[in-house]
Amino acid sequence: MRQYLFFFFIPPLVVGHGFVQNATIGGKEYDPPRISREIQGNFPIENVKLIDLECGGNTTGGIIGSRPAPLHAPAAAGSTVNLRWTAWPESHQGPVITYMARCPDTGEHVLSIDDTKSEL
Repeated sequence: MRQYLFFFFIPPLVVGHGFVQNATIGGKEYDPPRISREIQGNFPIENVKLIDLECGGNTTGGIIGSRPAPLHAPAAAGSTVNLRWTAWPESHQGPVITYMARCPDTGEHVLSIDDTKSEL
């Protein structure tokens, strides 16, 4: 069974910010904006209750949400996914989070990540 992943790369919370600059999925390299949605800017998420966290907007800057990515990346079950983030200043303490979700138009119903085998 193949799983199709649609990657949502968004800046992490309040005290740090950055984004995934490229990804290797199942041995194939992808550079944004091919499989990641458009990055509205490299700014911190200041209010986690706004849609900015989910949809990559900059509500305080007048940008609410963002457009979907033009493509999705097919990933066979068990394939390796490597994500490379932009430079991260030491002064920016906080979590680094990458959101992944299934592509609704592919017919796949499950996105499963075995975190016991993940490398952090």
